Amino acid sequence: MMHEKQKGLVRSGKKGLSRYFFMKRTMDICISIILLFLLSPLLAFISYQIVKKEGRPILSRKSCVGKNGRGFQMLYFRTMTNPSRVIHAFPEAKTKTIPIHYYQQSISIVTPTGRWLKKYNLDKLPQLWNVLKGEMSFVGPLAKETDKNNLANSSCLSMRPGLTGLNLIEEIEKHSQAYGGEERFYCKYCSFKLDIKIAWNSVKKAMTN
Repeated sequence: MMHEKQKGLVRSGKKGLSRYFFMKRTMDICISIILLFLLSPLLAFISYQIVKKEGRPILSRKSCVGKNGRGFQMLYFRTMTNPSRVIHAFPEAKTKTIPIHYYQQSISIVTPTGRWLKKYNLDKLPQLWNVLKGEMSFVGPLAKETDKNNLANSSCLSMRPGLTGLNLIEEIEKHSQAYGGEERFYCKYCSFKLDIKIAWNSVKKAMTN
């Protein structure tokens, strides 16, 4: 088991944690407002492209587990083709019953707009709204989809899910296995130093990709 002071990661006291969570939430609000304002032209352009080329809806939603077990809808720009639009593209789709396997295949088709959104990770921009609402944070445990297993795992529910997490830091990911996963490791050693390290690695990964 890794010593608690290894690599400068130290358990914070209650006062330190309260200050940390308050400052982190304050920064989440300020940064998300600034980014939503600065990126509003890009958000509008992407929305227009999706409506023009693929139609509505503009956003996709995923049911996830948030802080204290509260469910929320994690937002994405829609990158997949609507099943109904794909089905109507098949020959004689309007006159014959469509086999179920056509419907199953249709939901896995990436749209032309979705390809470049995924390439540059722009499909996740609507999650800035999740951050502003307090459903997510910029850095935190990775969001889990709603199911009984995730609801039962209390280690995933003590903090807000993050846009980015420990999976982007290989050296910490190795040590995190001793504490039952990345979520427990992050909850145990959460700090501004760790958040900055995660955020910096996220930026480097996005730039290299």
